[in-house]
Amino acid sequence: MKSFSILHEERRTTPEGSCPVDLMGKIANEETSAVAFKLTFQSMLAMLSYPVEKKIDYKKVLVDGRGCLQADVKWWPSMNTMTIWSEDEGRSFMVLEADTDEVKCKIEEGAEYALYVIDVE
Repeated sequence: MKSFSILHEERRTTPEGSCPVDLMGKIANEETSAVAFKLTFQSMLAMLSYPVEKKIDYKKVLVDGRGCLQADVKWWPSMNTMTIWSEDEGRSFMVLEADTDEVKCKIEEGAEYALYVIDVE
């Protein structure tokens, strides 16, 4: 996992049945600072169960001797992608990189971000 500084942290919720990626895009368009996103387990489930074609590749990786979970999401037919990472056994997922129609972001080592924790109502 890359280390970065958090300028401020805010929790935002999305209605049940909606896709958290839409909310992430709205935040990214409104925020004047660089943004980072963390998905709660519930918002991760909402994103993955949203009825659009996608493929998710999970892999366990070792970081400093600890087992972590990385997931690469690819949507079809757009070929949009998102890489997410969990260091807490899947209770939350940090968005490392997103290249979707709604949001484009990438965590850079040592950078400063406004962190938004995305949850479901």
